[in-house]
Amino acid sequence: MAKSKPLYKVTITPMCKEEEERFQDLVADEVARFVADLLPKDIMVKLGEEIGQRLDGKRENSI
Repeated sequence: MAKSKPLYKVTITPMCKEEEERFQDLVADEVARFVADLLPKDIMVKLGEEIGQRLDGKRENSI
């Protein structure tokens, strides 16, 4: 069997800080949507509150 040529060529280039932040935000949004589809609404509300508290704690510690 003859070996086929790859269909795509991928080039990975370094990201600037802004691109990296946008990419991380995009990944976080996609993960949040995925989890939201899996969990019931009441669990998502509790999870959101817990995440908010932890983020507030990190913000206070970084100041």
